Amino acid sequence: MGDDAAVRNGGFGVREFQLALLDRMHDETPEQCEAALRSLRATRADAAEAEERRLQMGTHPGLGSVAGSRHWGIADYLAVLGDPVSREPHDRGATGLPVLRWDLPLWPDLWFEALEVPDGFALNCRLTRRAGVFPPRLDMVEDLRPWSCVYEEVERRFGPMEHVDGMSAVWTSAFTAPDSAGRPGRYAAAFTWGLLQSVWVNDRA
Repeated sequence: MGDDAAVRNGGFGVREFQLALLDRMHDETPEQCEAALRSLRATRADAAEAEERRLQMGTHPGLGSVAGSRHWGIADYLAVLGDPVSREPHDRGATGLPVLRWDLPLWPDLWFEALEVPDGFALNCRLTRRAGVFPPRLDMVEDLRPWSCVYEEVERRFGPMEHVDGMSAVWTSAFTAPDSAGRPGRYAAAFTWGLLQSVWVNDRA
């Protein structure tokens, strides 16, 4: 499906969408992103180009966080990613609204999901753990390694999460977690498209 979508969208399909996601992650997790780029036989410049194209491809104006960008709607995700592997009511408080989920080969244990809201808008677009895949064990802050878990898993184990800054694809949240000695501390975590990128001591807590 990805190849067909790429043909229809001027060369922008599943592979290019993954490159766009990597571009937003690269500053925080260059090692993981470079390995992923090699697996896609792509370069950092390819990822930057894919992200630039993604920002201009959306069909809903006025909601982009980058000047001149356009917000992606559900139709845009369907055009690029193809038919979702599932479409079902959201299970985290958005009663009656469907959430669509797609496979992305770079992250075989995860799905990319988007919440469909009226007028075709897409919200809460992020990577989540796919059904049937066990999440990592999170006992202490040292277990929070880059790309090891998604936002919902950190929230479930160490919540409540306090929003610090960012929006849409990139954001930072603060939380309390024990260290390996069992001492609780305040930390901040960076997420990109819902995937954990980095964790550090929150000195402002």
